[in-house]
Amino acid sequence: MPRCPNPECGKEVEEGAVYCPHCGTKLAKAAKRNILITVCVILLVIFSLIHLSNMLDYATIYGDFSGSIGQLFFGAFALVAAYFLWKSEEIGGILGIVYAIFSMIAPLSVTIHPEAIPFEYCVYDIIFDVCSSIVLIIFLGIGWKSLK
Repeated sequence: MPRCPNPECGKEVEEGAVYCPHCGTKLAKAAKRNILITVCVILLVIFSLIHLSNMLDYATIYGDFSGSIGQLFFGAFALVAAYFLWKSEEIGGILGIVYAIFSMIAPLSVTIHPEAIPFEYCVYDIIFDVCSSIVLIIFLGIGWKSLK
């Protein structure tokens, strides 16, 4: 184990620690977060907020509480992925990709059950979901090496 460089302290510190837990001496520079991973976190938070606002629309406008549950699930899932990505953990990248894939598939259920919401209303949502999911997957793929 490495030791604190402060001559008055000199105690053992954990591998990869930025500060000494005993005296507070800075040990090393903090690793910079990849900009694409930061963009992915921002996108996932925005998507989560969109899902949570759609949850209210489904419940109040359409009276579709099953759609509200789905929107709540997607919103929460996006927030969990964003949390782990913010910590630069690989599981956040995996969850982000799973979220993106399901975001591309889920809107297509409107074409199967058009009685719930008119398809014409959802065309832009489907295009947005597919395009934003592709961007998310590309950014995660490029920034993947920075995850631990």
